[in-house]
Amino acid sequence: MSSVRTWLESKQADLVTSLEAGIIRHPSARRLTRSQASALVLAFSVAVEQGPSILSSIVQQWDEETGPDDWRSGGWLDTILAVQEWMWASVISEFSPAKALSHLRALEQALIPTVAFAAGLDQRNRITQLETELQQSQDMVKQVEQSKADFISIAAHELKTPLTLIEGYANMMMMNLPEEEQGEMAIMLGGIANGTYRLRAIIESMIDVSMIDTQVLEISFQPIYLRNITRMAVNELSDVLRVRQINLEMDPFPEDGAPTYGDPERLHQAIFNVIGNAIKFTPDGKDIRITNTLYPATEDDEKIPRGYICIRVIDSGIGIAAENQERIFDKFSGLGSVALHSTSKYKFKGGGPGLGLAITRGIIEAHGGRVWVESDGYDEERCPGSTFHIHLPLRDTPPED
Repeated sequence: MSSVRTWLESKQADLVTSLEAGIIRHPSARRLTRSQASALVLAFSVAVEQGPSILSSIVQQWDEETGPDDWRSGGWLDTILAVQEWMWASVISEFSPAKALSHLRALEQALIPTVAFAAGLDQRNRITQLETELQQSQDMVKQVEQSKADFISIAAHELKTPLTLIEGYANMMMMNLPEEEQGEMAIMLGGIANGTYRLRAIIESMIDVSMIDTQVLEISFQPIYLRNITRMAVNELSDVLRVRQINLEMDPFPEDGAPTYGDPERLHQAIFNVIGNAIKFTPDGKDIRITNTLYPATEDDEKIPRGYICIRVIDSGIGIAAENQERIFDKFSGLGSVALHSTSKYKFKGGGPGLGLAITRGIIEAHGGRVWVESDGYDEERCPGSTFHIHLPLRDTPPED
């Protein structure tokens, strides 16, 4: 039996006490019970003759008993380093320099592989814990998103009933007004009608977002001409364009006369939202252009032999910062300050509930297409503008799914 092992076994009680004290001085080290400290001293006495695996085995056993969730109580690496400091101090205090150096060499040979093993355990435990926390955070985000979706759906449906009552009684009052009172009172009732119209539009948008979130948005595929749907959206916004003195040009659609399949109401809603967004963020007197390009189908697009069409709405507005070019398609994602929110739907930089582009993306993706934006950045002086791309498949028949 080596002199190191003899010394470890003969001084076991004292060494255990000093080891416990040494570990306590390291706040980031895992605390060991007295029985664990005693087992560690005995493991050292075996390791100096039979190799370091006994130390790694005992640390691994303790780690399996505590589990990775216990990493906050301290790391195994810090514990082993604390043991190393205790070992040096104990040997130096007990032996002459020459003998102490000899003993420390033997003990270090047993300890160094355990240091690397302990570091690996700490890294694995930390990664496991971070993965657990990440999963918990993702689950919490899903719960919050579901709660928001539920609230939007319930609130929208609950608001429809009193809104219908307001509309109904306002119409009844208008119909029953004596002819001599129709002047001023008719103006006030007209204000109520305009307000309820705006409110109903917001409620309908909330319901659309709720259906998109829950993937129950119904798409009624039928033969359509995209040029007609786009032209209709432009015509409906003609008064706004005239008031804002915005010039809108629309390139002809190079379609071969054959219709494609889509939901005319939903696609009109999507294209209308994109054009309306362009108007909102384009200064008075500037230009908007609508272009389109046909793209042939790839070899993988057997069900879409006619390829795709990309409709582009190109404005000369204030642009969108790179970090916001994806965010604008999230619901309630208005980028302007709430303090500057305007009730005017198409006023320059006017605010809104932030639902239009979220609904647009849901509708386009439900048609098997994509929508995205490109911009050189946000600048109210230079006005770099933005280009919205609406990429849609041209179908000869309705999709099967």
